[in-house]
Amino acid sequence: MNDTFTDAPAMVEARKNSRDWQEVQSVCTALRLGQMGLNTQNLPARLEAMTPQHREALMDLMRRWVALDQDANALVDTINAELRQGAAADA
Repeated sequence: MNDTFTDAPAMVEARKNSRDWQEVQSVCTALRLGQMGLNTQNLPARLEAMTPQHREALMDLMRRWVALDQDANALVDTINAELRQGAAADA
């Protein structure tokens, strides 16, 4: 779970010092910003207007994008857990 705003100061400091966490967060942010730019208004009708071949290719890209976002979030969760363990050991 990405709980940046509720963590103890030691966890915040651990994230500041973790290049892994910083780089994965950059990818997650880029994925989310891309999602915000996706115009989903009337998406079903717009997809229906596409040729079947291109529609399927676009749907495949969107499925891969969702999977990439899920994988990036899972990696953030893994790094957060590792940082928590290290912060707890240092305390």
